[in-house]
Amino acid sequence: MGDWYGIQWDAIENVARQELACIIDMELEALLSFKQTYFEPRCVLVLTLDNLAQAQRLQRSILSSGDIEQACSRTDLYAEYNRDHPGFFDAVIVSDNLTEAYSNLRTLVLNYLGVASQDQQQMMQEQQQTNQSLLMQRQLSNVNDTMLMSSTTV
Repeated sequence: MGDWYGIQWDAIENVARQELACIIDMELEALLSFKQTYFEPRCVLVLTLDNLAQAQRLQRSILSSGDIEQACSRTDLYAEYNRDHPGFFDAVIVSDNLTEAYSNLRTLVLNYLGVASQDQQQMMQEQQQTNQSLLMQRQLSNVNDTMLMSSTTV
């Protein structure tokens, strides 16, 4: 079939035929395009609320300091897009604690595949409510910080 942003469409289709989940990490711009395909993806926003911790984690990777700075600067873009486009992301997972984030992602995928237990489903619903609340608190804090900066620079 072809490829799209380096992803083989046939590979995605093969995973779907096996009734498995295909997890793809992509930037918002690519996701906007991918949602226009016939795949009908479930979109999960995995987002840190602590940019400093995220930068420290990324420093242990092979990314350059410029790449790390760009990745951290996009956090607000993703949070803002989530706020301005309710329902675009099927779920939000806060990644400040990587072990907890992985557990939440795993449960979410099991739920999407229809093989999660009742307890896992309940836990995921509760976690989604908590994550949305944390994200809204962060956005309100950013708005208040911006308002404070504006009033002090006038």
